[in-house]
Amino acid sequence: MADGAVNKDFDRAYADLIHIYRAERMKPGRNPWLPEFVEGLESE
Repeated sequence: MADGAVNKDFDRAYADLIHIYRAERMKPGRNPWLPEFVEGLESE
C-alpha cells in the first residue's frame, strides 16, 4: 500500500474519531474523561 493511501486512511479515521467525540460530548453526563483525552489528541 502506498504511503499516501495510509495517510488518507489515517486522516479519515482521525476525522471520524473527532466527529464521534463531538456527538458524544453533546450527551449530558457521558464520559467525563473524554474531553481532556480528545484535547490531548487534538494538540498533537
